[in-house]
Amino acid sequence: MAKLTEEMVHARTRQSNLSAVSKLNCWGSELQDVSLVRKLPNVETLSLSVNRIRSLSDFQHCKKLKHLFVRKNDIRDLNQICYLQRLPALSTLWLAENPCASSPGYRLAVLKALPNLEKLDDVAVTAEERTEAQRQGTYLPHPDHADSYIEPADNDVEPIVPGYPEEDTEEQYVTRSNHYGQSDYGQSDYGRQFQRNDYSPELASPAHTSYIRNAGNNYHQDEDHLADDDSPPRSLKQEE
Repeated sequence: MAKLTEEMVHARTRQSNLSAVSKLNCWGSELQDVSLVRKLPNVETLSLSVNRIRSLSDFQHCKKLKHLFVRKNDIRDLNQICYLQRLPALSTLWLAENPCASSPGYRLAVLKALPNLEKLDDVAVTAEERTEAQRQGTYLPHPDHADSYIEPADNDVEPIVPGYPEEDTEEQYVTRSNHYGQSDYGQSDYGRQFQRNDYSPELASPAHTSYIRNAGNNYHQDEDHLADDDSPPRSLKQEE
């Protein structure tokens, strides 16, 4: 079982002190155990899409969390949303392409449970939608309660293809630091191992969106585009 470790966090953030981490991108790392996020009290942005996470319980300890990207994981029980109810700063949640997202009334149920969300699955929440959710959204009991179980959708998570380019968002939630994708990114094995997966479509700059779309699904972005600036990638390499 792949597990998020302190070494991985250090390789991605160049922070030896976990309390100093405010942004963490471990997109496409096949992670199942992310319990280490409990030790990130000041993290504001977590990009953990395209992994194998099955529960949201660990995130309830990230009290300053604002943006949570867990698209395309293995979250089957929609009641897991209730673990996020005590995160007052949470404004962005991307949960699409999880089995629970196929539940009837999914969007209204999530917005009823998390009325402070401003964006769900890359779609802005309107005042009208928020009102409708409170009136018509399905109530989700907390998963820690014995009577809270809801039969999860019988969907299988699609195979993970690390580094596979997907559609970008229209805005940039995270300003990339110099350590993302640099050719001299870390001299440790961890630095080299996790460099390839630093690209996350949720966190990509809109300046690069057209390059991905024009290139098509047979291409991936050059590592240069992960640098700190917003210049286009110098090249696109065809997947071998």
